[in-house]
Amino acid sequence: MGSKKVRTRLSYVDKQSILTEIATPIWVFDWENGRIDWANEAGLSLWEADDLGELRSRNLFSDQSARARMRIEQYRTDFLANRSITEQFTIYPKGVPKSITCRFSGIFLSDDRLAMLNQVVGAWQQTDDSPDNLRSINALFHTSTQVALYDRDGVLLYDNPAARGARPEGEHSLAARIVHQKDYARLQELLKANREAQAVMEVHTRLGIRWYEFDLRYTLDPVSGREAMLMSASDVTERKKAQDMADFLAFHDPLTKLPNRAHLLRDTAVWFAKLLAEGRAATLVFVDLDRFKSVNDTLGHSVGDELLVAFANRLRTICDPADHLARLSGDEFVVLTDRPQGQAELDDWSCQLDQALNQPYQLGQHTVKCSVSMGFCRMPDNGTDINLLLQRADVAMYEAKHTRRGSFRIFSQEMSQRFSRKVMLEKQLQTVLERDELELCFQPRISLETGRLAGAEALLRWRHPEEGLISPADFIPIMEETGLIIDVGDWVLRTACDWLKTWQALDPDLMVSVNISGQQCLRPGLANHLLSIVEQSGCHPSGLEFEITESVLIGDDPIIHHGFRLFKDAGIGLAIDDFGTGYSNLAYVQNYPVSCIKIDRSFVGDSSKTAITKMIISMCRLLNVTIVAEGVETLAQHDWLKAQGCDQYQGFLFAPAVSSNEFEDLIMASQATSHPLPIASERKPKRTQAVRAIS
Repeated sequence: MGSKKVRTRLSYVDKQSILTEIATPIWVFDWENGRIDWANEAGLSLWEADDLGELRSRNLFSDQSARARMRIEQYRTDFLANRSITEQFTIYPKGVPKSITCRFSGIFLSDDRLAMLNQVVGAWQQTDDSPDNLRSINALFHTSTQVALYDRDGVLLYDNPAARGARPEGEHSLAARIVHQKDYARLQELLKANREAQAVMEVHTRLGIRWYEFDLRYTLDPVSGREAMLMSASDVTERKKAQDMADFLAFHDPLTKLPNRAHLLRDTAVWFAKLLAEGRAATLVFVDLDRFKSVNDTLGHSVGDELLVAFANRLRTICDPADHLARLSGDEFVVLTDRPQGQAELDDWSCQLDQALNQPYQLGQHTVKCSVSMGFCRMPDNGTDINLLLQRADVAMYEAKHTRRGSFRIFSQEMSQRFSRKVMLEKQLQTVLERDELELCFQPRISLETGRLAGAEALLRWRHPEEGLISPADFIPIMEETGLIIDVGDWVLRTACDWLKTWQALDPDLMVSVNISGQQCLRPGLANHLLSIVEQSGCHPSGLEFEITESVLIGDDPIIHHGFRLFKDAGIGLAIDDFGTGYSNLAYVQNYPVSCIKIDRSFVGDSSKTAITKMIISMCRLLNVTIVAEGVETLAQHDWLKAQGCDQYQGFLFAPAVSSNEFEDLIMASQATSHPLPIASERKPKRTQAVRAIS
């Protein structure tokens, strides 16, 4: 219908003189009012109206479904595009259904409002004559499913209102509607092979590109009798998005957006088979962030999440796009690559990766230095199954973390044996308290000024029934990993306090320090719990000192602040252990009630660090904090520390950690003389005494 035809204006005189006597029902529908504006005599008869006034009084919108009103609105768009529509549908004059085939076109009223001119094509019939047919026609009109008929070449023959409302202007072929031509070609292949096809694909619509679910089949065009394609389609964009999101979440980590373990397991089998067929190797790297829990505990989980995202982004940056990356869980990541083929290339790439991943992170106002420990293994040298490779790379990573955090190791069978021992120890540690295999030793702290006994550090030992004494370096990390350190820490404090009570009768000024783990510090109700243990023991709190590492103080946690103030009020001292190895900051002395700084052994034995050690000692003296040097082994170190004004020392120069009975002998020896106690080389060796039980 041309634009001039649309703009035609008919007066009521024109209508009456030209159209009234026509036998075909004709009427004009006014969108704005939802009423019929005019009808000829045949139209009045069709609508069973007594006269035009009575017909005009009917509100047709009240009888229409929302879907029908939407379709009529679609006609308005068609008319503005100079199109006329022929549809078969059902009207309900006075509640009586009548099926008609009607031609709809646009017409402007005298006041310039667009209306719809309706002209019945052929004869109308009562629905009683063919109910199934009429119901199907009505459903086709109202349905949201898009139905269209195309010829064999994909040229549009017919589309229902739903399809017409979605079809972009000017798009009349099926091929032009489908975004990717490979999808259209696939449809054609399926139709050719099966005479029907189902698919979900992207199509062009008036709303942009959407996902449609198609059902196509060959049928006959009822007009020409030729073979045609009948299409029904539904917009499944939202469902597709939801499915894509579900698939993404099933195979990706929602925080870092990296693939997860399921994704890694799903994709590697085929990739490994391809590499093996080509005679190529792959490298799997198991990456673990060191002390990540400390970041969470001290700076908060939000900063911890920021760190994980930043780390994932760094992995993406330094790795090749073809590499497989994954976040397994927590702070564990995996890199799987086929790039370094030879041993020399692997060594070089390992060092580059290690250097890149161990750089600090700027997270808002926090600069976080979180090193990584990495384990490497090779496919096929160390296996061809992804689960086995993950296990072996994990073993190598644990070896790196156990040996020196911030380093990497390449898997070997010897590592596997050591890891098996670790698993065995972990299992046995679960009942170590019940079996009464733990004991405390005490390393003396000696005054540099007087050479006399000042106190001791309580050190935990595990006397294994088969292996004898096991190094704390072997079992303390396991206790921290498993959380057993909480119960064991309580046992250590209780035992140390019991001994302190006994020794305070011999030397009221004696100081015993007990290590408190980061996990203990962050326990809800920490302070009251530890103070209750001290109170139950009956020892005087002034002789007790809690040793913590610097990492515990990061983040300025109010729980820790509150607990340390309670310790100070109770008379318990606070020492920072291994000072200089972590986040060294003398501001801790001002922010927390610190009474003692223990300089790490690496500063005592390294001549290149003497300037730093002198500075630490000088600052501590100005702040009136006791200074203890750890790991003193030679007289030269002893004399230098004394000259710098260091207060106390502990180390093999005087004695290693000794049993409680041996330490009690040292207390009595110190009380019996005003002279300095002899160092280890000057004392006569004594037979090691058994640890005395404490009632």
